[in-house]
Amino acid sequence: GGSFSFSEKDKIDSTFYNYLLQEQSILSSFLLNQLKRKKSLGEFSNRIINKLTVIEEAVNCGLDIPETIISSDKNIISDFLEKNIKVITKSISENFQHISEKEFYDGKVRQLCKEGLKGIGREFFPSLIQEQIEKAYELRIFFIKEKFYSMAIFSQNDEKQVWIIEIIIIISLTGWFLINCLMK
Repeated sequence: GGSFSFSEKDKIDSTFYNYLLQEQSILSSFLLNQLKRKKSLGEFSNRIINKLTVIEEAVNCGLDIPETIISSDKNIISDFLEKNIKVITKSISENFQHISEKEFYDGKVRQLCKEGLKGIGREFFPSLIQEQIEKAYELRIFFIKEKFYSMAIFSQNDEKQVWIIEIIIIISLTGWFLINCLMK
């Protein structure tokens, strides 16, 4: 997400393709350098948020988070499903989408159930599994220049309805911090 790509590899000579990749790299580097010079929130080159780090930081701040595991073992996930009524799986990194003539994959959040485990092998690539929280609304809280800014999303009723509620709290912390949490 958010990068340049050239996807015509199978239609051109590999030497020329490598040259185009080099051109793309130089262009991307130049554009990122231009963006660094502009006033912005955060740094564009660090735009990918590590969900695992955010979860760890939320726990360290004393926030309640859904029970979470990362596993590549079918039995561990099956046991997790036994303990939790509703479970979801989501991408560990950014959302992913791949479409070809024969296949379609995406990394959207999906509900996971015992029946869904039947079609996969005993071991597979590590997956992020969480207890599903039924929400009244979703809060997104941004910490910018010593102040918190909050936004409430009431998407359970209407996907297009977003209410912005500004809450400003002055505290003596430095740096940037983003929390995306679900509230009951």
